[in-house]
Amino acid sequence: MAVVVDLSGVEFMDSATIDAILQARSSLASQGERLVVRRPSPAARRLLELYRLNRSLAAVADPGPHRSPPGRPGSPPRPANLPGRAGLRLATD
Repeated sequence: MAVVVDLSGVEFMDSATIDAILQARSSLASQGERLVVRRPSPAARRLLELYRLNRSLAAVADPGPHRSPPGRPGSPPRPANLPGRAGLRLATD
C-alpha cells in the first residue's frame, strides 16, 4: 500500500513541510509502506528539487483513478489533512 501526498494545491512550502514529508516517508518505510508525491505544484516542485527530494521520492504527475478499498467499489480513498500543513492532503491508496 502507498500513502499519496497530493501537492497540487500547495502555494508555500518550507523546511517544516519537508521535515513532515521525510518523517512520514521514514515511518511508512518502517512499516513496509511507501510515500508517493502526486502532482506537485510549481512551488512544491521547486522546493523538492532544491532539497533534491525529486531524486528520492516516488512522484507521479497523476496516478490515475484510485483503487477502491475492498468491499467499497468506486469509493476513493479518504483524504486526511495534516495539521499545520496547508495544502497537504494524504490519502491511502
